[in-house]
Amino acid sequence: MKKIKRLTAVFLTASLMISLAGGCGRGNDTEVIHSPEVEAQDGVSPDNAEHTKGEGGQNAEGNTAMGRYVETDTDLSDLLERPVSMAKREDGALVILDAYRGKIVSRDNGMTWEQEKIAGIENMETFSEEHYILDFKLSPDGTLAILEYCSQDLGESSTILWLFAPDGGQQTVELPLTQEENYIRSIWFSPEGLLYAVTSGQQQIYEIQPKEGTSRKFLTVERAPDLIQFQGDYMIMENGEAGIVIYDKKTGSYVEDKVLKDFISEYYVQDYYASEIYTMFTFPGEENILYVAGEKGLHRHVIGGNAMELVIDGNLSSFGNPSVSIVSMLPLENNEFLALFNRGKLTRFTYDPNVPTMPASSLKVYSLTEQSEVRQAIAQFQTANPDVFVEYEVGMEGMDAATREDAVKNLNTRIMAGQGPDVLILDNLPIDSYVEKGMLLDLSSHVKGMTGDGKLLSNIVEGFTSDGKLYMLPMLFQVPVISGKREDIQKVSDLASLAQLTETLRKENEGKEIIGCFSPEAAVAWFLPVCAPALLEGGINEELLADYLTQVKRIYDSNREGLPQQIKGLYDYRRELFRSVIYDASNYSRIGLSFMEYIGGDNVLMAGMLQGYSDYQENRSITRVKGREDTEIKLMKGYNSEMFYPLVMAGVSATSSDTEQALAFWDTLMSSQVQSLLYDGFPVNEEAWETVFYRDWNREVEPGDVVGSYGSLREDGTSYSGNIYSLYEEEIQQLREMLYSVRTPYLCDPTVKQVLVDAGASYLNGLDSLDAVIKQIKSRISLYMAE
Repeated sequence: MKKIKRLTAVFLTASLMISLAGGCGRGNDTEVIHSPEVEAQDGVSPDNAEHTKGEGGQNAEGNTAMGRYVETDTDLSDLLERPVSMAKREDGALVILDAYRGKIVSRDNGMTWEQEKIAGIENMETFSEEHYILDFKLSPDGTLAILEYCSQDLGESSTILWLFAPDGGQQTVELPLTQEENYIRSIWFSPEGLLYAVTSGQQQIYEIQPKEGTSRKFLTVERAPDLIQFQGDYMIMENGEAGIVIYDKKTGSYVEDKVLKDFISEYYVQDYYASEIYTMFTFPGEENILYVAGEKGLHRHVIGGNAMELVIDGNLSSFGNPSVSIVSMLPLENNEFLALFNRGKLTRFTYDPNVPTMPASSLKVYSLTEQSEVRQAIAQFQTANPDVFVEYEVGMEGMDAATREDAVKNLNTRIMAGQGPDVLILDNLPIDSYVEKGMLLDLSSHVKGMTGDGKLLSNIVEGFTSDGKLYMLPMLFQVPVISGKREDIQKVSDLASLAQLTETLRKENEGKEIIGCFSPEAAVAWFLPVCAPALLEGGINEELLADYLTQVKRIYDSNREGLPQQIKGLYDYRRELFRSVIYDASNYSRIGLSFMEYIGGDNVLMAGMLQGYSDYQENRSITRVKGREDTEIKLMKGYNSEMFYPLVMAGVSATSSDTEQALAFWDTLMSSQVQSLLYDGFPVNEEAWETVFYRDWNREVEPGDVVGSYGSLREDGTSYSGNIYSLYEEEIQQLREMLYSVRTPYLCDPTVKQVLVDAGASYLNGLDSLDAVIKQIKSRISLYMAE
């Protein structure tokens, strides 16, 4: 039997079942807590099991409320490579199906696992190499269904449906698909052993009798389901856009369930399924019961009932971890649940009546906008510290200036009253004011003690250290770069030389995009990371500001001159995104956005943020393209050099009521365990680099191997394609040197930045003179700083 890496610690990371709707005539603000052993009727627990929760996790009698789910993890990464599904056989065995490893079986309710040979397949590794498995499902009687994807000429696709009986018999089933139905996209077994196939084109569901090999058209749906489950006569279909739809097979009609529909619409619609993982997973429980699992936790619902009951709180469990997604989930005996997450993590949830419903202490974390990196750290911290509840508050939803101002004022009022958060994510907050008023804890001595896998990049620490004090550090950072033909890139040493190059390239490349500055506002913001510190040092430097706007206008004008309407239309679309602030500085100028256009010859220069390892990998893969071998990349310079753009800057409140716990959470934010899972920048933790930079190599990939591909079909019918390659050690070393060389963080007050962008855009648009714009900027910033 294969040895499994099993975590022996028990994690207290769940909560009691909590009724979200008042099923007994209570108001909606009342939470009803009950033990899962008490069977609820119509979503409501019996009166003798109810306890109204009071302050601090206490019940109405003032006693500490007890009972919640705990979780135990088993690491199956040694046995699994691409898990597709998990199911229970009639003989009681639990089975995980993996597209590369085959069948992994547990006969002791998920405690131990071993690989089991598939009757009819001599070697699973060879089979998976010869047949691309699109889907892989198990019938209760042990019959296996494998859906093979076949790519054909002219972009056409088809599928082959294989059935493998427990006795080794095998057959393929051909469905009478129409041209509109295209091919089968997914397959699902019902508890009775019927197989249902969903088509990719016209959304049709076929019903198949595996033993007879016969099929019939069963149901036409508006949207193809990403997940199908069964509960009695109900077929439950989940779609990322449409939510959950329930079809009664017996009556041939759909079931209206307003409570379920409203819940999914509020919390989960627009969460999409991709590559055998789900952000929301639905599965059946006891009679007429449906469970919904996702980032909000695990909820229980009586179909047609009036409540959604919270069984496991997402804030206190692995469900709230943004780095994990659900592959499959099953209910077990004794009110236990088994969840298979990505990366081979298997989690057993067990109810413990002797554990407090809520952790005894709490820690407050605040950010102005939602940060998935913080969610990742919270999940990690909760696992390691089950007796501490991390309250995460997001100050605002959008980036509207008025909303931001109100949120900041509200936060400041609470901080001054001694009711502020323990840990602050300082992005877009008034950092200078917080430092000047002594609101942040000096972390310098604490960081000096961080060694081993907690060691942080010295240059990033140095960049945030002033007068020996350190008040914050980012979790991630990006760097501004320029990339293109070597002979072009070598000519660029500052903003003026870049402007000269764009004008030269415009003359040589009629009708092509040069650098991607799609709007005046975006162009002004584009180069601020390498210029803003000098522009704003000691106040507004009018001479540099005039030069900055002049050079940016040269770049913007030369890029837009002579562009075809097709590209201008794309620019208009990007401009609207920029205005709605869907793109921030780390997105709209990301060089990865112009990677394909550069390879295809549609643009000639890439300049902007190197967002992370994948951007660099794509850029270095360009050098394997014929005619693009001389592509070079280097740090971009303006009035400042050695700049970096920090993201998710974390500080600790100087007035925290529990500095020790606050520092422990700050350490989690900076840990290699958290930062090695992040993708939107380069980690500040040194150890995390070893995971990020060699992630491909850890998947049995050699340097220089193909790890991905790309392709594009133009409107004129021409196309191009190519591969993404694993980096060589010398390329990784070049990246290391680049990242080690940066020293100065780009920190620009959001209001000041908005003034520069708005006023600067009026100059680029020709609406105001340069002198008028400079006066306007100076006046508005002076007024803001005086407030």
